[in-house]
Amino acid sequence: MRTTTKITVAALALVTALGLAGCAGGKTASEPTATTTITQSPQPSPTPTDTSSSAPTTGTGGGGTGTGTTAACATANLTGALQADPNGGSAGHEYLDLVLTNHGASCTLQGWPGTSFVGTSGNQLGAAATFVTDSPHDTVTLATGGTAKATISIAQAGNYGSSCTKSAAKGFRIYPPGQTASLFADGSKFSLTACTQSSIKLLTVTALQ
Repeated sequence: MRTTTKITVAALALVTALGLAGCAGGKTASEPTATTTITQSPQPSPTPTDTSSSAPTTGTGGGGTGTGTTAACATANLTGALQADPNGGSAGHEYLDLVLTNHGASCTLQGWPGTSFVGTSGNQLGAAATFVTDSPHDTVTLATGGTAKATISIAQAGNYGSSCTKSAAKGFRIYPPGQTASLFADGSKFSLTACTQSSIKLLTVTALQ
């Protein structure tokens, strides 16, 4: 009788333990696993910056070819003259105004005149002028007899010492904006001196106004 009681108590203890284990296991399986969702907004792509610039070239002016029904001024209808700039000059520089006069029908000019020194034999001396790209460059409409002006800045050849081979310049070869034919602007009264090396840039020119 005593042995039967011990077996019964042990059996009850075992059943109770198994029941508790089953309850504990069921609780763990039934609980949902917590999850965290992170939403990241896409970052906008940076806008590219245009760093390009218009480089002057010998043989053409820099600018447009006319607007609307008004054609660009053709070289054949223009003449060029040089005048002393009223602002004079600055240390080591001389300023001259290039004036283009229209002798044809109404036309437009927009941009920079290609400009270079010309020697006594008509040859180009040194590098063509660099365009001053931050100068105003609106479209200018010229009636018959109308004029437009650009300012040429000339660095003194003497600033470059022995690295400059000096040569007297007769004037400037000018390419109106968008044109491939040139005209001559006489500068003989200004005692112009160029450096023959293309690596030395003595000239800059503003857009026509």
